[in-house]
Amino acid sequence: MNNSFKTLGVLAISTVFLSVTGCEKTELPVALEKDPITQQPAPGTTTPPAGQTPSAPGTTTPPPDPSVPSVPGQLRKIKWAPMDYKEFEYNTQGDLVKYNRQYNSVQGTDIVKRDEYTYAYDASGRLISVTSKDGFRTEYTYSGDVWSEALSFDKLNRPLKKYQFQFNAKKQLTGYAEYNVALNGTVMPRSKTSFTYDATGNLTHYTLFWYVESSQSFVRSTELQFSNFDTKKSPKNAASFDYVLQPLTFFVNNPGKKEILSSYNPIEHYSYTYDVHGYPTSKRTSYTYDKQLPAMEAAFEY
Repeated sequence: MNNSFKTLGVLAISTVFLSVTGCEKTELPVALEKDPITQQPAPGTTTPPAGQTPSAPGTTTPPPDPSVPSVPGQLRKIKWAPMDYKEFEYNTQGDLVKYNRQYNSVQGTDIVKRDEYTYAYDASGRLISVTSKDGFRTEYTYSGDVWSEALSFDKLNRPLKKYQFQFNAKKQLTGYAEYNVALNGTVMPRSKTSFTYDATGNLTHYTLFWYVESSQSFVRSTELQFSNFDTKKSPKNAASFDYVLQPLTFFVNNPGKKEILSSYNPIEHYSYTYDVHGYPTSKRTSYTYDKQLPAMEAAFEY
């Protein structure tokens, strides 16, 4: 694997993850639409939401309190900018069934990239597959009630990638390996990733290793450290490493700091506002880099 390919891989992982923690410029991160035209109500009246009784003429119905989510902690959207956001949809059991992310793929333009994924479950509520809008599909197999492996296919049903997962006794993902699958069925290592948690259940370390074919060994590529956790609740799906891992939980609370452990050691600092249930409604990200970057704001919708 040449240096340019390794660098692209590192940037891709960093980008994806930073969207997870709130700096979404592609997930150092990891990105939109006009309201439809509707008929306007007569002067002095308002049109109530479906299921509500119309107000008497000359009166208005106050909007619902936006600080109270429809389902506490069930994240519907994270928005960084009009062209930079993530959306989530759930079934009646609260399982993630759709995950969309859109972001400005070319800075300084209105060019956007949009990814859409659909998640399917068996009768027991176990995730069995995720499918992209382009027809690419990943299928999961289990050991007990946790994932053991997953296999990704292209839209012609040819295998592309293989994943192997490791979980601890608390059913937290502690590591996974990714392999490329050739058309002849040959399986070659691509990368491996490890996860470490504190006693509360918060992810504290994320380490990515790329496989170097010339030396047939793994080399550390990216290491992230999370700390300064608050005592509030972290909404599920707020952290995104990869769409294959999206339904998993990595944080119980919200990190206040993320460090990229490297020679220049860039740091991101996070501050939050919360709703009445203790979930974040906004997140501010500030940076400590060689070159200071402007702070970023993210809004959470439930």
